Amino acid sequence: MPPASPQHRTFGEKLRFHRESRGLSLKELATRAGISVGILSQVERGINSPSLRTLSKVRTALGLPSSFFFDDDHPPASNSGEAEFVCRVADRPQLHLGPDAPHKELLHHGSSRVFEFMTIELPPHYQSGSSSYPSEKGGYVLEGEVVMTVGKKTTTLSVGDSFLFDGILPHDLRNPTDRTTKLLWIIAKLPNDLLL
Repeated sequence: MPPASPQHRTFGEKLRFHRESRGLSLKELATRAGISVGILSQVERGINSPSLRTLSKVRTALGLPSSFFFDDDHPPASNSGEAEFVCRVADRPQLHLGPDAPHKELLHHGSSRVFEFMTIELPPHYQSGSSSYPSEKGGYVLEGEVVMTVGKKTTTLSVGDSFLFDGILPHDLRNPTDRTTKLLWIIAKLPNDLLL
């Protein structure tokens, strides 16, 4: 039986499509991603809201861009007269994983060949898990403050502060305040020849 269409709107259905398109079983993808088969199965069936750390592991295991996670309900239509390079504020692709998880908005439609940029809102007292994959990451604090650890160094950033680091280094974020923190976040994809 062929895999379901990728146009399904639920995250779990899109994830199943990409897994089956690569000929991977639940167990094979779970092993590659370093997560349990049970969690992966629940995510595909829509009965588990995965953490960003879990999503990152699955995305990396499938070789998908981070834009894969975002709902893009209003992509620019080719006959709408809108310039294809524009993403209007009302049409930003969104990622919602629940009230205690970060809210992300892509600042472009679709998957970029070179880099992706987005805003991330960290809820009060949010603590991310550690992440690490080949990339360059940078950004700018728009609101609030964030405690950022990259490698073995930890620092606090406030409004107007910016950052740039090698994404292969383990890194995590924490909002130490009672208010939402908002970041501009940029991910540059490394070309294959730089990954050798």
